[in-house]
Amino acid sequence: MVVKNTPFLLQIGLTSPLLLNSTVIDFKQLVLDIHLIYDNEFLKPVSFVKTKPCDFKSTVNERGDQVSINAKIKVLTSQV
Repeated sequence: MVVKNTPFLLQIGLTSPLLLNSTVIDFKQLVLDIHLIYDNEFLKPVSFVKTKPCDFKSTVNERGDQVSINAKIKVLTSQV
């Protein structure tokens, strides 16, 4: 559970290297994005007009195998 406008931390790590055409891929090479979705069987993204309903900043560790994401939900779905 998260609270509107209160930052929360997500940490994502790789347990083994990702390979793409025999090339090792890590978080330094990826573009990360997050989306707020409705909690139902369809997993539909929350639509918006001007302001994205969530904001985040990510930091990748030196090895590239872990990313820390500081996220904040700015809009409740009932306000969209």
